[in-house]
Amino acid sequence: MLIESVSGMVKKRETLVHALKDYPNSKDVLIVGGFVRRIIDNNFANYIDWLEEAMRILDKKSMANFFTILWNSCNHRNNLMFSGKEKAAWVIWERAKSISKDFCFHNKMNKPILPPQMVEKWEKPPIDKVKVNFDAAISNDKIGFSLLARDDKGIIVGESGFRVEKAHAEWPKLHCQYYFQK
Repeated sequence: MLIESVSGMVKKRETLVHALKDYPNSKDVLIVGGFVRRIIDNNFANYIDWLEEAMRILDKKSMANFFTILWNSCNHRNNLMFSGKEKAAWVIWERAKSISKDFCFHNKMNKPILPPQMVEKWEKPPIDKVKVNFDAAISNDKIGFSLLARDDKGIIVGESGFRVEKAHAEWPKLHCQYYFQK
């Protein structure tokens, strides 16, 4: 739940992610479906953040099944709100399973849709040494590159360049070698 303070009054605002995750029946459906606890138990403020995390964990087929589960949970929640009809979590799960013939979740052999976010920490070079990072990109016959150098004290000396010309995959390496030979 998002809690907002409006002119001294506290107002709770439920987002779709909270409606699906915090609603006991929806949470039970996700648990019955064998979802990774990381998808269920994380606290996300936005629905898109929740889906993005799921895409970093699940493969393409599993993500399609996940959307089927979410659709069935939303549909069930609407039926409960407007008709007063509530079904057990396993009934919703079986309904979603019947929609997809080969329903399986999270095959670790398949790659997730989005790659996991890698956090790389800069490590200091030895004293009196310089660490150089070079990055290059090619897009639409253009080459963009940047060169960043730091010494052991963290002082940054940087250079970047941009060229518009016919680009080949090997050219950024050649540009890098050229700048290091200067």
